[in-house]
Amino acid sequence: MDEADFGFWGWCRHGEVVLMSAELELAAWTVDGEKLWTTFVEPPWSYDIDAGRVRVDVMGSVRSFDLRRGP
Repeated sequence: MDEADFGFWGWCRHGEVVLMSAELELAAWTVDGEKLWTTFVEPPWSYDIDAGRVRVDVMGSVRSFDLRRGP
């Protein structure tokens, strides 16, 4: 069991990976419920997925990492 400390926003499935977005966290699980990774974010932030990579923009600071391996 896990929980978002602040402001749960939603779930989004990308193939075999499910992303959870919250006000201060972006995290990934397998579709079987195994947690893969988590990373701190702070508003305003956004993310997108392209070719198996996550691109996270936190207040204009952009980073990219593998969807399954995480940051």
